Amino acid sequence: MTVLVVLVPLGLDAILRTSEFAFVTLKWLGVLYILFLAWQFWRADFSTEIVIRTTSRLMRREFWTLMGNPKAYLLLTSFLPQFVDHTVAVTPQVLTLGAL
Repeated sequence: MTVLVVLVPLGLDAILRTSEFAFVTLKWLGVLYILFLAWQFWRADFSTEIVIRTTSRLMRREFWTLMGNPKAYLLLTSFLPQFVDHTVAVTPQVLTLGAL
């Protein structure tokens, strides 16, 4: 989520609002990633043994799931910009919002 919190005030919201191509491309990348996850689930070996994943692998998986989720982009592009004042330095504001 931190990556999205940083990208939105730095211009991602403007790109997605003005470029239909970028928005549609992002949506279809999300669809392809969800289909990829479905394919992995379909082909998974469902044994009774529980496999404990490493924290880094779980974090990587969560990162790519979030980056492929168009709803997260829409939420942040509609919600976050109203809290960023472009007349002053954006970086401290973004870091504060990311920390929150």
